[in-house]
Amino acid sequence: MKKLILFTLAVLVCLGCESSQSSNSQKSSNTNYAELYAKAPLGATPEHFKGGRNASVVIEEFADFQCPTCALIHPTVQELHATYGDRIKIVFRNYPLPIHSRAFDAALAAEAAGFQGKFWDMQNLIFSNQKAWSTSADHRKDFETYAQRLGLDVEKFKADMSGIAARERVQKDIERGRALKVNSTPTFFVNGKPLSYEETEFQRFKAIIDAELQKAGQK
Repeated sequence: MKKLILFTLAVLVCLGCESSQSSNSQKSSNTNYAELYAKAPLGATPEHFKGGRNASVVIEEFADFQCPTCALIHPTVQELHATYGDRIKIVFRNYPLPIHSRAFDAALAAEAAGFQGKFWDMQNLIFSNQKAWSTSADHRKDFETYAQRLGLDVEKFKADMSGIAARERVQKDIERGRALKVNSTPTFFVNGKPLSYEETEFQRFKAIIDAELQKAGQK
């Protein structure tokens, strides 16, 4: 019951994490996503992923670090990775929305940590401490504290946060998301097909993955 309540709250919050450019539902029967995928920009390369590089099931997440629902669903993504390991590939895409004033900086912080091999560690800290840095007087200082906690070269981290390379990676992910008609966060695709909010509940998500594994003859 507790999980159901949390998931229901997550859906309600997520409805508020929409791009100011559109309020349309992400999942549309009128959209040919296979064609969109074929034509969409690649996004930041190399991409940040967990799991098997050549897995038959690819989960692509577009998320905003300041989006409350993204933080709530973050443990679900971690649980999926723990459950399936290298049988799936989980790709993370930065998609800071204009309605969140600190989301772009948070994405830069994750990318800057990534340059020192700590993207996933920083991602976890940013999501886990979302309430703290999103309301603090100096959120960039908070990110520097996280970098120090992770044992990073903090001066390099600060320079990378302000540099072109991190900004370009975030921008490329945004361009890919726009091409795929992402207008809210979090948005998930499984093998190129978008999920509805309800389908991101763990058991329903798992059923979709199992069906894709079965198609590939791996279940």
